[in-house]
Amino acid sequence: MGIENFFIQALIDDGDISKVLKRKVTSDMLQQTVEKKAFQVTLDHFRDYGKAPDLLTLSIKAGFQPEDGKPREPLEFFIDEMFQRQLYNEVAKGQAGAVEALRSRDPKEARRILAATVSDTAQIGGDPDVMWRETYSPEAVDERLARYEKIKIMGGLDGIPTPWDRLNNVTFGWHEKEFILVVGRPGTGKTWILLHLAKAAWEAGKKVLFLTFEMAETVIGRRFDSLVIKLPYHNLRAGELGAFVEKRYKEEMEKLKGKGDMTIMSGGWASSPLQVEGVISTVKPDIIFIDGVYLMQDGMKTKEPWQRVQNVADQLKQMAMRIDIPVVGSAQLNRNVNIKKLRGGLESVGGSDRLVQNADIVMGLFRNDRLIEEKELLMRLMKVREDEMASLVLNWDFEKVDFTFKRDYKDYFSAKKEEVAKKSATPIDETAVDF
Repeated sequence: MGIENFFIQALIDDGDISKVLKRKVTSDMLQQTVEKKAFQVTLDHFRDYGKAPDLLTLSIKAGFQPEDGKPREPLEFFIDEMFQRQLYNEVAKGQAGAVEALRSRDPKEARRILAATVSDTAQIGGDPDVMWRETYSPEAVDERLARYEKIKIMGGLDGIPTPWDRLNNVTFGWHEKEFILVVGRPGTGKTWILLHLAKAAWEAGKKVLFLTFEMAETVIGRRFDSLVIKLPYHNLRAGELGAFVEKRYKEEMEKLKGKGDMTIMSGGWASSPLQVEGVISTVKPDIIFIDGVYLMQDGMKTKEPWQRVQNVADQLKQMAMRIDIPVVGSAQLNRNVNIKKLRGGLESVGGSDRLVQNADIVMGLFRNDRLIEEKELLMRLMKVREDEMASLVLNWDFEKVDFTFKRDYKDYFSAKKEEVAKKSATPIDETAVDF
């Protein structure tokens, strides 16, 4: 009786694919060709339909045939057995390497191999959600010192960069396990901001997964073209680029053919964080963007919208911790925001308080009539766990394709305040000033 065959049977019988995703079981752990293919078909089926396939489907698509003797142990038992086998193989491999080094009279190399084996196998079979270590163990100290040196060399930017140096100075880029939230009223530019952030990550050589719940992937792709090639979006959408720009557009698109590492998917089929995690296990991105997290389902058929969003928020943060990459999503600001005064707090984020509670960074987008006229966008950091708050005014000019950093908002606020003060001898009421 093969353990891999029983593992596949138990997986189909149990039907809860999250158990293998949470434990980070991969197809590389399976050695038998048919069972390996059956496992991948199971993951693909879950990605596409949100459920495990039946044995007949596996028989047709992977040639899988269950062995006699239905497994009586739970799925968790076979997952543990798979990890036990992996642990045995890795330890045996390290031992063989160390013995070979000793035969060559190289004890330092033998020690290095043994130390690497201990490090590499430390998390095999463990719960990825539970990690611990002694604060001042040699390994922990060396890791933090190495991280410091890396940060020093990088000028403080040790995460995935954003398009704006001013924002990088505050966040130091996006880091593993972080959940970043971009919030704004409808039409303020949340999707565009996500695309700018995705473009910066992509141009930095990172593999990007962009999941949209609000638009077709073709629309997102066209917007991305506009940013990458620097094309006025209205003209691109209307087919009115003009002869010269159109020629450049076509030439650049030909150059981009076959350039990978940017995957755009619509969210009609991947409606829950768990289903998204199934996609992540296949695409293996370095960062994921989710346009419209408030439209996601929690996989529990929750009827109350606020409860559904709360569950999704919890699941997304847990997913970010589990998959060890940044998760950047967008959500709505409610009507409590004072658009005219460009003011709104975390309590103005719609859907559920749990969204901002789970988020490591919350970036609010604001535009009033003056900013629209000046072709500007205010990005206010409303929550930052690790550093200072900041407010940035960005150029927001689609005709010139100019979305660069323009100034700190506080500088403009101070200047406007002084201007009003000069015109009046009475004390300034800041809430009455139209910024």
